[in-house]
Amino acid sequence: MNRNQLIALASLVLLLQPAYAFSSMRCGKELVGYGDHAIEVLAKCGEPDYVEERVIYHVKKIDYQRPHARRDAHIQKEVHVPVPTETWVYNFGPNRFMQEARFVDGRLKRVRTLGRGYKVKDKFGAR
Repeated sequence: MNRNQLIALASLVLLLQPAYAFSSMRCGKELVGYGDHAIEVLAKCGEPDYVEERVIYHVKKIDYQRPHARRDAHIQKEVHVPVPTETWVYNFGPNRFMQEARFVDGRLKRVRTLGRGYKVKDKFGAR
């Protein structure tokens, strides 16, 4: 196998990795990742600097049979199911990037890197 084929193969392997393999965040010595519960993230990373809570609606299709109908008289109905979501933002200071953690139904679904963090002013206005 020549060098170009090896590079192409390595690139293909990286592209085929599951998306959640890259959805992780380091908090000190701890690592949180895709599927972790919000309680675990809170224990490892502490309180976030910003929290946004909202409800999204997933569409769920339900098959059921009408009462007193023929056996093959099935109806499919779409139901909008409320799903709580939270977005947490961590500011790790000016030497690291801020991280956004998105939770859907209490589980970590995505970690996104934001801009460079900043130093927080204390209550007296000093930096």
